Amino acid sequence: MSIVGEAPKLVIDFENYKPGQDSASKNEGEQNVAKRLLTDVVSVHKSLIDVVVYDAIACNSVWINHCIEHGVHAIVRTKNNNNKSIREVKKKVNKSELVEVWTE
Repeated sequence: MSIVGEAPKLVIDFENYKPGQDSASKNEGEQNVAKRLLTDVVSVHKSLIDVVVYDAIACNSVWINHCIEHGVHAIVRTKNNNNKSIREVKKKVNKSELVEVWTE
């Protein structure tokens, strides 16, 4: 996990994949590692973590609920392509363009 932005990147923490433990459960291994990492980082660096960005391919309600439980806002990142699911979401929220762009 690292800090994002224009400044140099600072690695806060990392978590290793545990083959026997992570793949044996019913959740995906990558998601288990990410949940463990978020739990550890929030417990140690609570004042540093406001949001977490996660890839749309691996994101699901389990991940979002885990973020909510820890008081962290989840941002789901998608590629800027003409994907049907992205078009559906834009229709449902009635937004065709970005509302706000943060630069800092």
